[in-house]
Amino acid sequence: MNENMIQSPYCAPYTRPTRQPYAFAAGDVPFACFCLALGFLCWEWQLGAVFSNFLILMIALIGTAVYLRARGLRQTRRSACALAVCILGALPFLLYDATPLGPLLLLFDLFACLYWVCVTAGASVEARLSGFVLTDWANQVFAVPLSNFLGFFAGIKSASKNTKRGKSVLIGAAGLCVAIPIIIGVTSLLIRADSGFERFADDFSKWASLDDIGVYLLELLGGIPIACYIFGAVYGNSHGRYTALLTKESAEQGLARAHRIPRPAILAPLAALCAIYILFMAVMGVYLFSAFAGELPDGFTYAEYARKGFFELCGVAAINLFILAFAYSFAKREAGEYPKGLRLLTGLLCVTTELLVATALSKMLLYIGAYDLSRLRVYVLWFLVLLFACFAILIVWHIRPFDAGRPITVAAVCLFLALVLANTDGLIAKYNVWQYENGHTKSIDFSMLSGLSDAALPYLDDLANNTRSEHILNSAAHEYIRKSVGEGLETRPRYYQRGMLSGDGDRFRRWNIQSAMAQKYLPD
Repeated sequence: MNENMIQSPYCAPYTRPTRQPYAFAAGDVPFACFCLALGFLCWEWQLGAVFSNFLILMIALIGTAVYLRARGLRQTRRSACALAVCILGALPFLLYDATPLGPLLLLFDLFACLYWVCVTAGASVEARLSGFVLTDWANQVFAVPLSNFLGFFAGIKSASKNTKRGKSVLIGAAGLCVAIPIIIGVTSLLIRADSGFERFADDFSKWASLDDIGVYLLELLGGIPIACYIFGAVYGNSHGRYTALLTKESAEQGLARAHRIPRPAILAPLAALCAIYILFMAVMGVYLFSAFAGELPDGFTYAEYARKGFFELCGVAAINLFILAFAYSFAKREAGEYPKGLRLLTGLLCVTTELLVATALSKMLLYIGAYDLSRLRVYVLWFLVLLFACFAILIVWHIRPFDAGRPITVAAVCLFLALVLANTDGLIAKYNVWQYENGHTKSIDFSMLSGLSDAALPYLDDLANNTRSEHILNSAAHEYIRKSVGEGLETRPRYYQRGMLSGDGDRFRRWNIQSAMAQKYLPD
């Protein structure tokens, strides 16, 4: 066996790739400098704040698009769709105030941008979206950026060596760095020698923000790893350097080699599991499915019924998804085909799981109707809808096999974009206030609503000052509502009252359209 081959009983043979030299074109070095500036902005504008996320993502997309166009890589219909996903994923940072989904959305945007680059460069595993998107994910998040991680330094080095101007700039920068202590010493002596020069130096220091020069240098150094990662990913895809470390063939071979577990070893536990689920539904049928009719079983409150077994049902659904993946990945094949007996049992498992998910959905909707919405309830509801969609696709796949990875990926992406673009905090406040004003609920949770983003302010203000609900206006609770809402508005932060460009960096980074519009509801 070749010494470069590594073999595992459950993986395809892996061949260490032949070392590929760096080859730089005209636009590579300017793009490396652009990546360094982008890495600096990630620290200076505090990546993770609201408006700064949108700006950095837009700058990154525009700069990368210009670079790819200069490399002769044009947008196709598929890459345009990927670019649209990137832009839609960035919009919530501009439109809405910060929510707990922010970090997850940032990770989503990172992979969406990497996938757009690889599709534009024609470096994806398949020419169309498929179940091999996970292979693309491994390639684009790890293999390509890390394999080209040092390309940033190699590009800068090549630019300095290949031209007289580059050599001169590099030598001049080195000489300047050596002379910095002397320059500082001479400048300090001149400042002490003349009061006029001292005033000039003080004014210049304030104008140029030289007090923060140490912070800027640290941010520039911190931006280097970010620049190396971004440049490595984009340069590697555009030049085709180490983009085929993981291929469709290697993934298929690895999956084929994993098909080692004898069918009876999987069929027996699957049959037992399906029998348990059928027995469970037969015994608990009336109790389990009563939520579909909007009725409570005897002896239960809404909270008790909704919580009873809810998280257990969600856990069972997640475990079943893992079991399906395990059976498909490791069961032995019959002449290369998925065994019919196994297909029957896993199909039955999908159907029973779909019923369990539908039951959990109905219980959650019943609970929301009685106790209003909250962030956690919205997120759980979204997760259940995603599970329902995935199992529905898998049921169809068991009836007539097709590439299920594509619709599952599209469903997951569309549902996630719907969640982050739907202004969930505003919907929560609107629904809860509507429920209370129309008498569907007897109380409203002000502490929970006050913890929402600025999306809740218009609805809280309407409840306190503009409600037309007769039962609230005529109740003793109306004054309490006005007082509670007023106290909540008094304690909210006022980031935007003097405008986004008023000189406050935190105000600039946290700016968004929703919060800027909501400031009118805050007391002067």
